[in-house]
Amino acid sequence: MAGKETITYTPATSTHYGDMDEFAQHKPDRAMIIGSGIAGMAAALCLSKAGIEAVIYESRTSSRDSSGSFFGIHPNGRDVLETLDIADSVLAGGIATREFHFSNHKRSLATIPTDIVTIERGAVARGLLAEAVNRDIDIQYNKKLTTVDQNENQVMASFEDGSRAYGAYLIGADGIHSKARRAVFGESPRPYYSGMVRSSAITENVLGIKPTYGTTNMIMGRNAFFSYLVRQDGYINWFSNRFDIQEPLRGEIEAIQQADWKADLLHLYEDDNPIIKAIIAATDVQIQKYPVYDMPLIDNWHKERICLIGDAAHTPSSKAGQGASMALEDAIIIAKCLRDMPDPPQAFATFESLRKPRVEALLRKTRKSTDSRTPRTVVGRFIADLFLPIDLKIANQTTRRMYNYHVNWDELVKTNKH
Repeated sequence: MAGKETITYTPATSTHYGDMDEFAQHKPDRAMIIGSGIAGMAAALCLSKAGIEAVIYESRTSSRDSSGSFFGIHPNGRDVLETLDIADSVLAGGIATREFHFSNHKRSLATIPTDIVTIERGAVARGLLAEAVNRDIDIQYNKKLTTVDQNENQVMASFEDGSRAYGAYLIGADGIHSKARRAVFGESPRPYYSGMVRSSAITENVLGIKPTYGTTNMIMGRNAFFSYLVRQDGYINWFSNRFDIQEPLRGEIEAIQQADWKADLLHLYEDDNPIIKAIIAATDVQIQKYPVYDMPLIDNWHKERICLIGDAAHTPSSKAGQGASMALEDAIIIAKCLRDMPDPPQAFATFESLRKPRVEALLRKTRKSTDSRTPRTVVGRFIADLFLPIDLKIANQTTRRMYNYHVNWDELVKTNKH
């Protein structure tokens, strides 16, 4: 893999006070949300609960399915879904995961308790979409944001198809490569390559491996990390993290043929637990594969009537598994702020003051505890295996306290006076 220029941005115009005559023709009081992922959908649902109309603008031509991709919803994420009365429907296909079992190529290392629901990303997306449709939330597809303008009363979003939309404010929920963020803050900061490439799939359990009943196995391989969970319905969720120092070109990983990628993975785990190769070899569905990017902490999440949430504002380490849950937290808290404060800039300033300390503390802790590479030497592996149980238990105690987080919907948000 070669090359440093991996992402070509089409910059959106920085926000500024637009043409007053054009703005005067439109006086909408609705919210505009850019992005229909978990953050965007959840924000629309929370705003609906608060009695605020929202329109979602999605760049894709249809809702995403994300077949073969799965993640964990932690207690803090489930808490938001329960407040919306949709936890049962959205998480219906999930698997209650109670522990992580860590091992290396030779022996067991540690078992760490957890409390997450492991679920397919597409199932969550479909559940949120169904509820949005049920609540008559307007979702407009094929809307690729190009520029954003605002005056003291409203925001105008322009799209690649030549159309424009107007709202009282705009919430950017369009992910780590957010065009809304670039429209507000320009090209800096930019996502950076984490050094990790992830592969994942949900494959039929033709091997007859016994279900793991709430245990996810984490294997520290000689060259890469591997995780699998054997479901009771006859399928296996698995993912692989490999650490490639050099950043791939944009689309380079995705362009590799499945047979070649599969062969490469089999070679990667040649000297590890045989069950890894068996699971990969038995996979006859599309293997998802992509380089993982992180975001540096950014100084501001909002500018007047425009605010960022979810991965557009902050991106937890993918190894921490908190992206979806933190996005759900953002959604409910920004809705509360807008419900309780008539002035959007003040609501957004308060939202940022409430969220930033918690989010940045969690980001620092999870990045520190998960920023590890598979040691390549015998001595390195020995040292890592020796200290891993202690490190995991300390990290687990810290993060579990942070993950058991409740947002009281009925509690009024106090005005930010700064």
